Amino acid sequence: MGQARGGRSACSITVMENVSPPHHGPPLHAHSFEEWFYILEGSFLFELGGKPFSVAVGDFVHAPSNQPHVFQNTSDKDARMLVIAKPGGLENYFAELAERATNDPANVAALSEIGARYGITLLGPPIAARR
Repeated sequence: MGQARGGRSACSITVMENVSPPHHGPPLHAHSFEEWFYILEGSFLFELGGKPFSVAVGDFVHAPSNQPHVFQNTSDKDARMLVIAKPGGLENYFAELAERATNDPANVAALSEIGARYGITLLGPPIAARR
């Protein structure tokens, strides 16, 4: 896959499968690209623009660009969803993040800097840490 300037992919969208461990999810964040989530297995608690709601298999969630959002697997087993991002390039972020987290996991500033290059701003902790 070709890569454009700024870490963005030359592709117009990214489609990937996310497998979330039980009661796990990312930190509260916002980004300059749109994102959609289609639930394949399990259940999730989403928070979009400060409003929490539950979703399950077959549900579809849209996170507009720059809208703060977060989610957490509420199942007692792995949960799966398709994640669609427009424009593409999100796969490059996760590859770079995984490499840095493996080599230097305590360097939170470096992890945040990677997100900034992809238009991602961390705004707060995951849902589980706020309860």
